[in-house]
Order: sequence, then structure tokens, then C-alpha cells
Amino acid sequence: NSSVSSELDCRLLGQWNSSVSSKLDCRLLGQWNRQWNSSVSSKLDCRLLGQWNSSVSREFDCRLLGQWNSSVGSEFDSRLLGQWNSSVGSEFDSRLLGQWNSSVSSELDCRLLGQWNSSVSSELDCRLLGQWNSSVSSELDFGSELDCCLLGQWNNSVSSELDCRLIGQWNSSVSSELDCCLLGQWNSSVSSELDCRLLGQWNSSVSSELDCRL
Repeated sequence: NSSVSSELDCRLLGQWNSSVSSKLDCRLLGQWNRQWNSSVSSKLDCRLLGQWNSSVSREFDCRLLGQWNSSVGSEFDSRLLGQWNSSVGSEFDSRLLGQWNSSVSSELDCRLLGQWNSSVSSELDCRLLGQWNSSVSSELDFGSELDCCLLGQWNNSVSSELDCRLIGQWNSSVSSELDCCLLGQWNSSVSSELDCRLLGQWNSSVSSELDCRL
């Protein structure tokens, strides 16, 4: 949309949501243009092939459903091939379902392929696509506090505070505060504040502030 600022220029191949502000106007209904306007800053350069998570702040807006552009700054380089866990802190948001770009700094390096990169620090050690890496520190190894989600089913020991999401079906024990989104159907108990998005159908109860798009 030629009216958006050059800083966040995000030309779609689809259509904008006219209600979002130009500053954060990045929620697509279609797909990004694979090539950005060269005036976009590298710090916030986040060309997707998928869709933004409109709830994250502009500064750390890096939770995508698509793939990063390898030219983004190494500081917040988080190009996935999968999907972020929107409940983790934006600063160290490293729980992915896909794969990291091996060029990211070792501090946030979390490339999965089904197995962790043994160089990640225990503090930021994340989770696998199928099972944990037994080398992670006991503090984070299946720790209920940071224990997250599988690609098939939940680990029933995860705490409700950081309980994540399935790719198939919700865990009915997740707290409403952080209850997120399915790939198929919404959980009607999610709170409007953190209500996420479907790949299938919207939940009409989501608040307009965080209301997203398919």
C-alpha cells in the first residue's frame, strides 16, 4: 500500500486491513511481496511469505508464519521456516516449530531440524520438534516452567502459565490468559486480550485491537 511509511513498507499481494494504523500496518490478507522496498530499515526488515502476529510490538515484531529475509539485522535475526510461539518473551522468542537460519548469532541460535544445536546456552535452550535435547540443563529440561509444545501432542507436565499450542488440538488445561491458536479451530475459552488467529475461521469474540486476519 503506497500510503504506508517507508519504514514499514509492506506491499501486499493481497489487501490491507484499513483499520490498522500505518505504523503497524502489516497484517496481510494475502501474501507479502517477496521483495521489499530497499528503503526499509534492516532492523525491522521482516518480509514474510506468510502472516504477521499483530499483537507483538513493532520493535520486536518477528513472529511470523512464513520465512524471514536473510538480510535482516543479526541482532534480531529470527528467520524461521516455521512458526513462533507467541507467548514467549519477544526479546528471547526462540521457540520455533521450524528451523533457524544458521547465520544468527550463537546467543539466539536455536536452529532445529528435529534436534537442538548443542551450542545454544542453557538459558535460551529451547525445544525440539519431537523430543527434548537431553543435554539441556536440568533447570530447563522438561522444566514445568518453560516446558513447551510438541508437534503432535502436548507434554502434560507443562505449566498453564507457558502452556503453548498444538498443531492438531487444544489442551483443555491451558490457561485462558495465554491460550493461543489452533491451526484448525479456535478454543472458545481464549481471552480476547491474547486471542490469536486461525488458519480456518475467525473467532468473532476477539477484540478489535488484536483482531487479526486469515
